[in-house]
Amino acid sequence: MFGPEWDGRWYWHISQYGYGLVVHGKGGHSVFNDLEFFPLFPGPIRAVSTVAPIGPVNAALLIAWSAALVAAWGVYAIGELPSSDRRRAGR
Repeated sequence: MFGPEWDGRWYWHISQYGYGLVVHGKGGHSVFNDLEFFPLFPGPIRAVSTVAPIGPVNAALLIAWSAALVAAWGVYAIGELPSSDRRRAGR
């Protein structure tokens, strides 16, 4: 299961408990905290998992896939914009 891997663990924790987690690395030389994660992703995870009975990991996947579709559509829409090169080629 890919949901709780990599940064997914941090986003899951933020969506469930909010910000403020600090983890000390082995040997005490490194410190990791959740303040470096953008809040626009954990907020919708919590909202969707509260409203729909699908759980936070599935809510995160649904949001990520939806955002990917919107981004793909945006790239396509930009590619379809008329450019000055196309106008010159048609003349």
